[in-house]
Amino acid sequence: MTGAKIVRAMRIRAGIATACAAAAVASGGAAAQSTVPRIGPRISGYVTVMSDYRNRGLSQSGGDPAVLLGADYQHGSGFFAGARAANVEYAVPAPDGSARHAEAALYAGYSRRFRRWSVTGSVGRYTYPGSDYDWDYGEVGASIGFRDRVFLTASWTDDFFNVGAHALSHELAVALPVGAGFEVGAGIGRFRSSGIDVDYTHWNAGASKRIGRFGIDLRYYDSSHDAGRYGTVQPRRMLPGAPSDGEWVLSVSRGFDAGS
Repeated sequence: MTGAKIVRAMRIRAGIATACAAAAVASGGAAAQSTVPRIGPRISGYVTVMSDYRNRGLSQSGGDPAVLLGADYQHGSGFFAGARAANVEYAVPAPDGSARHAEAALYAGYSRRFRRWSVTGSVGRYTYPGSDYDWDYGEVGASIGFRDRVFLTASWTDDFFNVGAHALSHELAVALPVGAGFEVGAGIGRFRSSGIDVDYTHWNAGASKRIGRFGIDLRYYDSSHDAGRYGTVQPRRMLPGAPSDGEWVLSVSRGFDAGS
């Protein structure tokens, strides 16, 4: 997908995709890739089960559980590419066939390390198969990481949900290992779209635990998003997620390497 969306204390190491890493791929795959060490070509995958699929701080599954599947190719030169898919359910489904029940994404990019720093750039494409409307759109993103602990990410599109709206998303996240396979982290970000007049801040905080190739992540999400200010159904169908109150989200992920 893109290098932007949200890195939340998450990364992929030695073929292990933790629940947080999978969530990071879901919301900004390239950013997760930015911390992958330079090794030979590798193909890896993951499956994540979540109590709610959150993206840009908002629910993408209407507050219901979701399953995320993904696969990544990583080359020792720094090039990477991947794909992922998840079920979605937006809060205001349209009766005319424009509702979205599945989301898929393709992304590719390049990541490079400079001692303690990592820099990533990527391009991606979101698609929503099965909808009578064409919601598909492209996105470009970039991320900067310091010591795999602090991440600044941003993404931009000039055609959000294929309605001609410009949208900018950026976030600052911190991830700190605390021993015994545990990690705590938090992030704060902002999403703005001039074309559909959406502007809000979102944040999250939680902890993850890696157990072999499994990862467990418990995280609290909230935002300043106010659905009440969007009056008609049409703009609300274009919102970047379901309006909701703060919520704890539990994710369990399993990572795979090709041949493992």
